Amino acid sequence: DTARSSKITPASEMERNIVAAVLGQFTKDDEQRHAIQKYLFSTESIKSVSPKMIAAAIRWLDPQYSKEDKAYAVPELVKKEIESLIKSL
Repeated sequence: DTARSSKITPASEMERNIVAAVLGQFTKDDEQRHAIQKYLFSTESIKSVSPKMIAAAIRWLDPQYSKEDKAYAVPELVKKEIESLIKSL
């Protein structure tokens, strides 16, 4: 529903890269990341996902970059949801 809202601003290419990076942090390889993308976005290629859907994913993931860890942190609930998704694939 969020992606269809007229109030949501389409995501930038940087945000698209962030979504891929965050999902990549949870997966063991590109094949597993593509499987998650297929489940979440109905396509294995993050480049095929609409900018509004990427914006919705950014809202859900709420990624915060840590310079110290050189990685994105997500809220604990999101982490559990992603880990549960991986287990179900």
